[in-house]
Order: sequence, then C-alpha cells, then structure tokens
Amino acid sequence: MNICFITYRFPPDVTGGGEISNYILIKNLANLNHKIVVITRKLDNLKPLKQEDGIEVQRIIPAPFPATGYPLEPYSLLLAKRIISCIKNKDVELIHALDFRTTPGAIIASKILRKPILVTIRNYWPICPRLTMFIPDQGECDECAPSSIIKCLHKWKTGLHHYIFMVLRRIFLKKANKIICVSKYVRNILFKTLKINKSKLVTLYNIPKYHKFESSSKSQTNLRQEYGFSEEDFIVGYVGRITFEKGIEYLIKAFADIVKITDQIKLVIAGDGNKKTELQELMQELKLNKYVTFTGFIAHEDIPSFYELCDVIVLPSIWAEPLSRVLLETFHFGKPVIATKTGGTPEIIRDGENGLLVEPKNSEQLVDKILFLYKNPDVLKRIQEKAKNHSIKNLNSKIMTKKFVNMYETVLSKHS
Repeated sequence: MNICFITYRFPPDVTGGGEISNYILIKNLANLNHKIVVITRKLDNLKPLKQEDGIEVQRIIPAPFPATGYPLEPYSLLLAKRIISCIKNKDVELIHALDFRTTPGAIIASKILRKPILVTIRNYWPICPRLTMFIPDQGECDECAPSSIIKCLHKWKTGLHHYIFMVLRRIFLKKANKIICVSKYVRNILFKTLKINKSKLVTLYNIPKYHKFESSSKSQTNLRQEYGFSEEDFIVGYVGRITFEKGIEYLIKAFADIVKITDQIKLVIAGDGNKKTELQELMQELKLNKYVTFTGFIAHEDIPSFYELCDVIVLPSIWAEPLSRVLLETFHFGKPVIATKTGGTPEIIRDGENGLLVEPKNSEQLVDKILFLYKNPDVLKRIQEKAKNHSIKNLNSKIMTKKFVNMYETVLSKHS
C-alpha cells in the first residue's frame, strides 16, 4: 500500500508519547515494504533522523498562526493545498491524519483527491477545547462532554477561537472514513457525545514496542549510583509530565507514610512540567529529600534504562487517561505497575493479576499497594511475569501492526 501520514510533529520533534507511537507504526509499515510518505512540520533547529531512510518525510507544515498559538485550523486550506501538491503524483492510496492540528486540512485534501482518510484520536479534542476534559488546578470537568459550547465557554473562560476550532474539528471529523481511538473508553465517549456512527469508530491501542533514536551508554547499575541508591533499595518510579492532572502530589504524600515504616523504599520522578517546583517544595515540607529524587527531563534514548532501574512504576493520574503510553511501555518492559482506575487504564490492567489499581487521589491506597509489593517479592514477580506475557500476547508489535494493515485494506476495499 501507498500511505500518506499527516502529523504536526515527527521525531526527532517529540513532546510526548504520541509522536513515538506514530513513528513506531510508520516504521513497522515501512519495514513491511509499504510505501510511506509523512507530511509534518518544519524542524526548529533539529536534525532529521537517520532512520528516515526508507520513509519519505516532507517537512512542509508552517509555523502556528500567531494569533492562536498552536492550532492550525486557520491554515487548513493552506495545509490542504500543500498536501495535495505533495502527494498528487505519488499514487497515494489513503491518508491517515494523526493529530487534531492537521485533521481539518488533511480531510479537505482527502476529499479533493477522492482518497479515503483515517483519523487517530489520542485525547478528547473533538469534544473539549482544552483536549483533556480536565480543568487545570481544579479537576475533572463534568460539562465538557455535552455538546453545549455555552457551558464550556463559561467554564473555561478562554478565547472564543478554541470553541470555534472545536466545532470545526467535529464537522470535519465526521467526514473521515474511519476514526481510530486509542482506547475503548475514548471510543465510547465519542459515540456517546457526538453520535458518530459506530461502524466508523474502531479501537486500536498504541504499539508499545520501544525504539531508540540514538544509542545510550546508561545502565541500571550506574543509574543507581548516579541517584545515590543502594543495591538493596526498592525503587518506585514515575515517568511523564509533571503536571496537575498526573496526581504526583498524592504519590509524594504516600511516601510521607511509607518512610515511617521503612527507609529502603525510594521514589524517583522522571520528567518535567509546570508543577515540578511546587512538588519539590512539598517534598521538602514533608522532609522527604532523602527518599524522593527528581531527575528532570530524561532523553528518550535513556528511558529504557529508567524502566530497568525501577522495581515498580506508579501512574497516579487523577484525570481520565485515554490510555497512557507509559502504561504500555511498563508492560513491554515487564515491570509491575500501580495505576489509578481512570479512563482506559482498566482495559489493560486486571487488578491483582498483571497490575494493581487504586482510586484517584487516594494516598492511603498507594501506601498499601507499594508496601504490599515490597513485602511480597513472590507476588511482585508473578505480576511482573503476567504483565510481560500480556504485552507479548495482546500488544505484540507484529500483531498490532497487522491490525492496522487489515483496517487499511478494509477501508480501501470499501472505497474502491
């Protein structure tokens, strides 16, 4: 097949797990000898990947419209024109838009070219102007999902353009041939809210396979040395954005009770974000400096070493995670995970079998689960094995890629 992927960011232009997931899918398809062209934004002082060999990458998407910051809706027609110019002579059979910024332009181009188009949904951008159904520093928004823009406008008190763009996204989204949701939870939200035909909605999880864009010399041993951990320390890890909705404060508060019981459990927090300073102050206030380590941003190529370092990964999110890539990676690396019962997470974790679930904002449950795994290494090992086996059997890279290929073939057969 000849497939055109359209995405605002493409490695090494990476801000989150979405770009990594996109790259792994595209690379897997290229390895299966499908002809791929990627249309993405121009790089800001970043060198293209060596791995782009075998994948045609056209970096032509312009910078964001100054008046709106990041949305590309004002550029939809321009983007569509550039897409058409790029692929009209390339025998592209179908188009796959991978994010909310490029979807309107991609759909316009697909209709002009009379090509089928698929759209991937990784968050709640069709129904929420801020993409998350979550209000910063307040919590989950119960009024995001209903179609009333007036309620959203009053609640968020933000620029009107966010709502205009959200309405445009909804209109364009319904023109897609298939809408790929990263979890059943997201699929159900879209169906319930926008009344999209169920036959258009399909759930396909991200591929957890990890790809190193550069080599790394770090290992579990020198990471322990670097962070000042002993070989006897039981390491609890968090990796991801350090923001309000990730619920890290409840994990830090849990450690205030854990250290009263043992000094052999340590917490290492990898990542960066606007709550980092506040959480470091909380750590100092609770006198946890000896037990909690903030690593700061960790380069993508060093993330596997971080997983190797940790005995347990904790995902204490307080928002409805669509389906965290960190969760999929944790399973891929065969690490036990403790996660909050939100969003798509329970679709992957079977509580007590391949992981442990807790209620959001519940430090007491985090204390209990962490201590339970610390005191029961046999249970920890069993959960670890179950997590790895689940990843191999259900989230296998070849199997997941084949599901995408089958879906593309189905769309093409119906379109012809």
